[in-house]
Amino acid sequence: MVKFLDDNPSHLDPEATALTRVLVVEDDERDFVLIESHLIGANITKFEVDWVSSYDRAEKEIKLQRHHAYLIDHRLGARDGLELIDFAHRRGYECPLILMTGQDDVELGLEAIQRGASDYLSKSELSSFSLGRIIHYSIERMKLAERIRRNERLAVVGEATASISHYIKNISQHIISSFKVIEDHFRTVETTGDVDKAWGIFSRAVDDIYKLSKDLLAVSGESSPTLLPHSIREIVEDVHGLCEMRIKSPGTRFEVEPVTDLPYLTCDAPAIKDMLLNLVTNAIDAVQETDSGRVGIGVTQDSDRNIAFKISDNGPGIPTEIQETVFNPFFTTKGYSGSGLGLTVVRKIVSDHGGRILVSSMPGRTIFTVLIPVSARP
Repeated sequence: MVKFLDDNPSHLDPEATALTRVLVVEDDERDFVLIESHLIGANITKFEVDWVSSYDRAEKEIKLQRHHAYLIDHRLGARDGLELIDFAHRRGYECPLILMTGQDDVELGLEAIQRGASDYLSKSELSSFSLGRIIHYSIERMKLAERIRRNERLAVVGEATASISHYIKNISQHIISSFKVIEDHFRTVETTGDVDKAWGIFSRAVDDIYKLSKDLLAVSGESSPTLLPHSIREIVEDVHGLCEMRIKSPGTRFEVEPVTDLPYLTCDAPAIKDMLLNLVTNAIDAVQETDSGRVGIGVTQDSDRNIAFKISDNGPGIPTEIQETVFNPFFTTKGYSGSGLGLTVVRKIVSDHGGRILVSSMPGRTIFTVLIPVSARP
């Protein structure tokens, strides 16, 4: 008799429940009772054991995918366990299928593996230890195989993304070049307010597309830093000038501490500027809703010869539970106004320079600290 389980999909993850759910497909009730006692006695994990005695009932249970693993007897009346394994794989079900034989038949075991079984064992060798070990290892192998497949898919997506991003970046550069020519022409003629507004929207959209293509290339690993000595003061001044234009609220102040007595930094200057621009832009966005927003950049050198860039703001802060998550690709708290790649790019640039990034945040005070070795090494 089958004990039907609930339909909560969390049962498919053994880590989400205290029990590992096993379906025994066995036409001999005495053999099932023996198998069940072994599983109950296994100390590697706790098992919940269900039983069906026919091939047809087993098919129905496999379709429902309510178990973590399946113990399948070779002989099932007029049908056999190998047919059931074939059925599961034709339907694309990814689950541990373990074939049980009445005797230690090596050839049958190899055939089972070739047809998609996770493992096989002889009923004469049944024990709590062997059953528990085989089921546990079969589940772990399935998880590993799925992680490998997922990583392979991500690698393919990454390669495609890099190729498409190159293409978009090149197109955007042509558009920007043409855009500047048209913009120079517009300055010589009188235009309406609607044209000016539309032109501004178009300009920002092209800039966003170009930036997105650069971010995707950076995240995909297609870019590598060109390390040369650069003036830290000049880098910070450039970032200051670019970011001041992004401040929309009249109550927001952007303060830069004087940069003095610092050595030249061996770095990829455009990449470091992009990193600072991302962090400062996020800080500006964080204080837009406050009456007296404060954004700051400070640069010092620590005792380990690291250059420490500190970007601070007095916005609402980043909740503790997402302070690590903010660096994940496509994670954003800005809704449709953010790509979710900014901080991923920041982390990639810092890593390319052999540095590290720290976050300290509470309501009213957030500080991102980026540490880059004076003589950066990727």
